[in-house]
Amino acid sequence: MSYFKNAFNQKSLIDDSSVYLEPCSSSNFIELKRMHYNEENTKKTWDIIKSLDSVAVLLYEKESDCFVIVKQFRPAIYARHFHFKRDQDQNIDGYTYELCAGLVDKANKSLEEIACEEALEECGYQISPKNLETIGQFYSATGLSGSLQTLYYAEVCAHLKVSKGGGIDTEKIEVLFLERSKALDFIMDFQYAKTTGLSLAILWHLKKFKNV
Repeated sequence: MSYFKNAFNQKSLIDDSSVYLEPCSSSNFIELKRMHYNEENTKKTWDIIKSLDSVAVLLYEKESDCFVIVKQFRPAIYARHFHFKRDQDQNIDGYTYELCAGLVDKANKSLEEIACEEALEECGYQISPKNLETIGQFYSATGLSGSLQTLYYAEVCAHLKVSKGGGIDTEKIEVLFLERSKALDFIMDFQYAKTTGLSLAILWHLKKFKNV
């Protein structure tokens, strides 16, 4: 079943023979910590990862009646299935379907401003904070990092499309137009690796705008 209005690359761009894993002693994005605490007079420890929070935006293009989402390669997903040998029966190549999103790594900018930057860089839409509606805030990886993601929603149209998107620097991001009428079937099709935020935001939209 085709869920998307636009054609997209269905072949992996990753050279499998080039992939290898090594210990990571330092990182610009995460820190490994061990937390010590007492719970009802019992001493406990827990290993956690200190990581950055994030923002994500569900973009909806009214003219085409499509959600604008992204597809990109995620090394952790690739490693989970191919190097950690889990769920080998699933057709997962490391590419995931996600909301337009980014890390909260700019201290001088608001969450809304960062979200708008990501919409431009990844999907090519020039929006402003006033265009955003807050869906909510949700924790992910609660047993590991507890990072917080703030979800937004914005309607976009053709005149706001100022570039093709695709990311910056070495990012390889595909912009996809997911048909709204097929979105529920898509998020329930587990052959497509996708994020919780994507599924939640789409369900939020379908409930809020069920009469559209």
